[in-house]
Amino acid sequence: MQIFSLLRGILIAEFIIMHPVAIAGSAATISEIQTGSSFDNRASISIGELFDDPAAFENRHVRIAGIVGDQDPAGHWLYLDDQTARIYIDTPIAIQQLHGKIVTISGIVEVAHGIPSVVAKEVK
Repeated sequence: MQIFSLLRGILIAEFIIMHPVAIAGSAATISEIQTGSSFDNRASISIGELFDDPAAFENRHVRIAGIVGDQDPAGHWLYLDDQTARIYIDTPIAIQQLHGKIVTISGIVEVAHGIPSVVAKEVK
């Protein structure tokens, strides 16, 4: 567990150093995200919860919200940060550039070497 806490701290620090405006400008609005009607009724969970117990969420459908950090120029992956942790999101279908925007992602959790990631099914 200590390795996950250390990794999470490093990822958060890296994001804050690389994207200070995104953190300062949108911290209060993360909890105010409106979801579209096509989302199911699953409650959002924090990214930190995924890192705390990845095996509990493996192959399960989750909904997470946060700020888009780095993103593939072709729109096939991105990193999402919710101030508890930062996670890799695979977007099988190319999506528009969302760097710095607050989004909600619905998808399936995958775990590799104890590290969770999400395969997005929907991005709002």
